[in-house]
Amino acid sequence: MAMLTTFPANNIILIVYGVAYALATIALQILIWAMALIFVNSSFAYLFSSTNQQIVVAKVMGTIALLNVILNLLLIPDYTYIRASIATLLSDILTLVVMISISSKTKFRIRKPLLKDSIRILSASILMIIIITLLRDFSIILIVLVSVLFYLILLLVLKVIDKEDIAMLKSLIYL
Repeated sequence: MAMLTTFPANNIILIVYGVAYALATIALQILIWAMALIFVNSSFAYLFSSTNQQIVVAKVMGTIALLNVILNLLLIPDYTYIRASIATLLSDILTLVVMISISSKTKFRIRKPLLKDSIRILSASILMIIIITLLRDFSIILIVLVSVLFYLILLLVLKVIDKEDIAMLKSLIYL
């Protein structure tokens, strides 16, 4: 989703909010990556909470929140919302690094199959960026439809999505 939003961000802002908010494009391009990291970071938070290690989550989130406040106090007066967006993204990156570091010292460390899938997903995402770039002069709806379809096909070809995943999706659709 972050890749799909980053490149046509200007079109998204213009369609949703109009020309008056065109300068918000950069903030959207930065903050969409923060949202992607929040999604991943919440997985670690749920992992630690479900294993009765809520204190780990509280310490990490408290420390990162304090860092984010300090960064915002330093950056917002001179650089406004763009640097505030960067501070948010940096805080989320640091949260991910800390959570991975902590989990690597437990039985919940990231295993090689997940790393391999992550590389495949990143490869599919990079190829999707190329499609988005090639289609940049077309309608945003066409760009989204074509790039999402292309991405899903790549996930199948790269075997990120297997038969078990497809069966699970079918069972969800035919409830």
